[in-house]
Amino acid sequence: SETFALTDASGNRALFYHDTGCLSSHPSLLSDVVGAKQDSQATQFLNSPTYKSDKDSYFPGIRTPFESVRALTPNTRLDLESLSVERFYPRDSLRKNSTEDVIPELANLFKTQVEVLADNEPLAVSLTAGIDSRVTLAATRAVADDVFYYTLSFDDESQKEARMAKRLCSELGL
Repeated sequence: SETFALTDASGNRALFYHDTGCLSSHPSLLSDVVGAKQDSQATQFLNSPTYKSDKDSYFPGIRTPFESVRALTPNTRLDLESLSVERFYPRDSLRKNSTEDVIPELANLFKTQVEVLADNEPLAVSLTAGIDSRVTLAATRAVADDVFYYTLSFDDESQKEARMAKRLCSELGL
């Protein structure tokens, strides 16, 4: 019989694995159990200005700070006998699309989702100066009168974000 491990579909519950077949919810716990050393490339990344400057820094893809300790990503499964990882969803081959084709389709889907949500419940949207906020602002324009926009401000950096978010709203008449 086949024995395998997988995470939830959105990766809300992390799962890390090692070449020995050990599994854990945290890479440091797994490292302690199997005696994995810190990866030299990971050390460079941990000491980089990019990692240190970002409050929500994380390792990309399946990487962790430890040698031979990897993250199992959503929609993949780890065969516990062979330790091979296989993508199981989506089941069909992904079609290739150009950015020019995808953007209007995604924009329409996002806008429709926002409108459906606004029809059912009052919306509250957290804004910053980031791209995600700008996309969300664009998607909520049609229902903006029914949206409560806000920005959390607790330090100098977030106060800069709040000023930019306020400027964006002002320019859009919100």
